[in-house]
Amino acid sequence: MLTVVDIVCERSAVAARVALGRLDRDHVRSEVGAHHPSDQPSVVSQIEYSVVPQHAALSDVSASRVRPLAAPARLAYAAEHDQSAIVALRRHRERGHAITIPEISMPPVPRTTGVRLEGKRAIVTGAGSRAAGIGNGRAAAALFALEGARVLLVDRELEAAEETRALILEHRPDAKVELFEADVTDEESCAAMVRTAVDAWGGLDILQNNVGVGLSAGSVVDTDLDQWDMVQDVNVRSMVLTGRHAIPAMIESDGGSIINISSVGALRPRGMTAYSTSKGAVIALSQAMAVDHARQNVRVNCIAPGPMYTPMVYAGGMDEDRRTSRREASALGVEGNGWDIGLAATFLASDESRFITGVVLPVEGGMLLRGPSR
Repeated sequence: MLTVVDIVCERSAVAARVALGRLDRDHVRSEVGAHHPSDQPSVVSQIEYSVVPQHAALSDVSASRVRPLAAPARLAYAAEHDQSAIVALRRHRERGHAITIPEISMPPVPRTTGVRLEGKRAIVTGAGSRAAGIGNGRAAAALFALEGARVLLVDRELEAAEETRALILEHRPDAKVELFEADVTDEESCAAMVRTAVDAWGGLDILQNNVGVGLSAGSVVDTDLDQWDMVQDVNVRSMVLTGRHAIPAMIESDGGSIINISSVGALRPRGMTAYSTSKGAVIALSQAMAVDHARQNVRVNCIAPGPMYTPMVYAGGMDEDRRTSRREASALGVEGNGWDIGLAATFLASDESRFITGVVLPVEGGMLLRGPSR
């Protein structure tokens, strides 16, 4: 007999489907409640599963109580209690043990016009997300597609990009989105990525660079130099490589827009020296590129996110006190999320920003106007 559990949570049918994006549909049946507007609650029911605990929040469920079964399908989910927990879902031949899955934090999809990027061709790197939820890359990719662009969803983990595509198609079934697996620190991968977009759509108009990694606190005195080099490679060199191959394609397409993701950590460092250095380099790189290619009608701008609540931040775990302090660091006193970055990127990708290049746009709720710890 199959184990069946009802999960009731305040999230949209869209969010539910994205949360289920990693499930092998040959092993899991799900029934998603009738679609509601994205800001209304809905119910996800009848999910067959067993649970293999891998984090402390699930430690009360012993793996020995779960019968070993074939072909696990895995879902990384973000929840208030254990944001980085991994739930393994498997087909049951006999009745197994079940526990309740915590709520997934999923901010609603913003309203879109459907036409702001109509006819444009875009590449979004880091288009997936580290865990379920809305990261900066997923938000930008989704909004670009929902505003009419054809979008190549690039990620090192294709499953994560698949979740983004599921989200897009839920809201716009006619969206033109393709997947591409790439390591953007590898030049050949970057060249192939651009060729794929150009071959599919005849040109390139937008490049949005989201890929980035953080590093725990450390100064130049005590940071491991291999780790230092890795952060610079992922956060800076990747943008050099994507730009190296995207810009010629944009010139052939009569111009384009590049949006690079930096951080307020470059503008107000706080003890993560390798990270702050890399994000400062992203700003300098973006402005240098803007000068280099302005007369070729290639605009290059930079977004500096503040303390957003995204999967990159919460996947490793974040308690409520920490989350509150980050929220209160902004002058507005509200919590930012990936959609805020996606909306800023959509503006910079669109013709609405045709007279803007070399700009660093902080998206941080006024945090830079204040000085509290975060």
